[in-house]
Amino acid sequence: MVYVSVNYKFSQRFDVPVDKAFAWAIDYEPGPGDWKRMGLEGDRKVTKLNDDTIILDDTRPTSEAPVTKRRLIRINHDRRSFVNTHIGGPTPHSQFVYEFFPEKGGGSRLDFTGMLVLQSKKRMSPAEVARMAEAEREGDSKIWKNLAKAMEAEV
Repeated sequence: MVYVSVNYKFSQRFDVPVDKAFAWAIDYEPGPGDWKRMGLEGDRKVTKLNDDTIILDDTRPTSEAPVTKRRLIRINHDRRSFVNTHIGGPTPHSQFVYEFFPEKGGGSRLDFTGMLVLQSKKRMSPAEVARMAEAEREGDSKIWKNLAKAMEAEV
């Protein structure tokens, strides 16, 4: 087995002020609510350790069996950012960085950086890694488009 790093980025704009967008993004909800906002099916358990550290246990159905991922969320309130590190499940050691910035006109923007770590039976070519990165970017970007709609409706 080898580990493959799949890195990708995207930005998502919100018609919501940056402080409200950031607060909404880190207000995790147990149960299926957050998953429905993403346009997906799943269940979430939220364990808040303190004001800047949260554990998420997310379970999603798959065609074979449910898959659970455990995520450590570390929040930097001063920088309006957080890091999501997978500490259990099929992609441990993967990290996702979320940074929120103000935009002209009162809106805001999320700059997302995905750093997925996958186990593979073989080394992957740069072209294979690039295809995986594009597929991951498209999937996560679609999720954040859905979350942007939910955020703008709720805030």
